[in-house]
Amino acid sequence: MDPAHARGRGVTPRALRALTEWAFAAFPGDELTRLELLHQVDNAASCRVANAPCE
Repeated sequence: MDPAHARGRGVTPRALRALTEWAFAAFPGDELTRLELLHQVDNAASCRVANAPCE
């Protein structure tokens, strides 16, 4: 969960992107084929992060 002062500033999407980039770099080739994100479906902000397009 983001601290209150970080909400709405894109902290969580950037952290998720960084983690994803690291994971696929650390496990190249067929070692890692996908990541799964579990989130609170009744939390609008959590859903926005989960449904944001990958860049």
